[in-house]
Amino acid sequence: MNSRYIDPHVDLKDADVRDTLQHRNGTPLFGLVEFNLWGACNRRCSFCPISDPSLFTNRKEGITYENYQKVLLDLKAIEYEGVILWSMFSEPTLHKEHLSLALLTKGLLPNSRLQLTSNGDTLRNRPDRLSSLFNAGVDRLNISLYDGPDQFVEFTELRKSAGLSKDQVKLRRRYLEGGNYGITISNRTGLIDSNSYRDEREESIVTFPLEQPCYYPFYQVAIDYNGDVLLCPHDWGKKYITGNAFRESIFDIWRNIAFQQARAKLRNNSRKTPSCVSCDVDGTLIGEENFNAFCAILE
Repeated sequence: MNSRYIDPHVDLKDADVRDTLQHRNGTPLFGLVEFNLWGACNRRCSFCPISDPSLFTNRKEGITYENYQKVLLDLKAIEYEGVILWSMFSEPTLHKEHLSLALLTKGLLPNSRLQLTSNGDTLRNRPDRLSSLFNAGVDRLNISLYDGPDQFVEFTELRKSAGLSKDQVKLRRRYLEGGNYGITISNRTGLIDSNSYRDEREESIVTFPLEQPCYYPFYQVAIDYNGDVLLCPHDWGKKYITGNAFRESIFDIWRNIAFQQARAKLRNNSRKTPSCVSCDVDGTLIGEENFNAFCAILE
């Protein structure tokens, strides 16, 4: 693949996954469980499928307390101690019960690390709201800044007012500066033209499917607010559903035939699955240890 701009926060996420590698009954366990808590976002960023109503319908509905608890109890049963991340396709702080869900997370999984990614809009000028997240058990908040350098000043002051550290509140540039947007861009499995948002030194990616492995299904579980478990969080089109976490055991889903078939292809540089065939993600930046652990048991 062409040389690509790498988001400086990638190493942090890779370390999170690497440090939590576990095995269960001889199977390498996921180190990251990502939830899409809500069905809507308050922004319409041009590089996001949410900006196109023909691709994404904003729905003001989300995961219920009871269903979220069911998944956490599944994770508790396998002694999960990895990362719980609220991100994917929405703004998680729009969920009315997000503080209750945070308290529940750390109550049932005290050794997990609860993180969330936000655009910060619901927190602006509200250090009390920012503090409430950490009082409820959030370990790290990633705030994506889309509007320009003034936001760095604003949120740095907000972080300071709340008495929080740079390790607790990570500010991530997502506006154009120095020829890039501060992110390793992806095309959301073919739903957007990511070439328009690449670093100016990158070459466009126009030939699909890519012929390279991807580690996502080896280290991560992605759960939509209706319980559907997707192959990875880049699958905005929801083209490859491996099971439903509200009706099945998450560990059973992790080991089922849908995941196994996808891993077999990706391990052999084949992206000929519905969610992968048009995807331009460099899936080798995070999770190499988990990938190697799976390869070791498959050889």
